[in-house]
Amino acid sequence: MDVKSHSEQSISDANPIPFWTDSPLAPAELPRLEADTSTDLLIVGGGLTGLWAAIEAKRINPSQDVLLLESERIAFGASGRNGGFFSESLTHGLSHGLETWPDEIATLLRLGRENVSEIISFLNAEGVDADLRLCGKSTMATRNHHVGELAQSFAELLAYG
Repeated sequence: MDVKSHSEQSISDANPIPFWTDSPLAPAELPRLEADTSTDLLIVGGGLTGLWAAIEAKRINPSQDVLLLESERIAFGASGRNGGFFSESLTHGLSHGLETWPDEIATLLRLGRENVSEIISFLNAEGVDADLRLCGKSTMATRNHHVGELAQSFAELLAYG
């Protein structure tokens, strides 16, 4: 059997959904919206951005009616398929940020730090058990040609904190 056939066979019964949504502990599905309705604020999409927008909207104005619609399950898309981490980076790395937005990098770094701080504050205030661990990040050179890039990244991180 060739490598490709073996690989395809080994994942033939894989279910392409996050394992935590395919669990007895997963929240029950909610009924579909099948009637006409009205709302003060409609949010389309139940990923992290949509959920955060709904929570913030209710925090800012608790009396407003907020309706969130999701075509699948909450966090079905990219929000539920991440590696279980979040980062301060809004630029996919400091080096990329410096190349792309050199004049705005200080603001982008500040906003990224504020995002993480706000997420942590929210989890604490709401009593969300997210198994949060502030553990930092490690980057390694796996090839000789990566060493120079890693040294440059290290210097940039030292310069920008």
